[in-house]
Amino acid sequence: MEFRTKHRAPLEFLIAGGFVVSVLSCAVIAPLFPGTASRVAAMAFLVSAYAMWGRSLVSALAAAAMAWMFLTGFLVNAIGLLTFSRADLVRLVALLGAGLLSGAWGRVRRARPRHPMRHRHRPVLARRLHQRGRAVPRT
Repeated sequence: MEFRTKHRAPLEFLIAGGFVVSVLSCAVIAPLFPGTASRVAAMAFLVSAYAMWGRSLVSALAAAAMAWMFLTGFLVNAIGLLTFSRADLVRLVALLGAGLLSGAWGRVRRARPRHPMRHRHRPVLARRLHQRGRAVPRT
């Protein structure tokens, strides 16, 4: 079941946006947060915010994977080296989990109607607003 809204961007743009968010997040986080744990938390927060905005689980996973690569390569290992130790895989699972949960929450939040009266097409008092004797056209 696909939830479609009017203002959903194509998947290709969402994945490219995830790349941009990952690069910019890395550039902003590097001078602001000195420790590894705080850098991981900040990156997870930004990935989850993007996933919630994007509302696509595929783009959330792609953004989390790209964020993990930049986090491991430039924020944990300062020389741009990707490593696969146990701690790196824990960080990957944390970012993927944050992206999936926030992407799913963004889809659920946008799929609910905002107000129970939102989808009413006709005024409740339509017959009283028109002249007597004339039928109200049905839409």
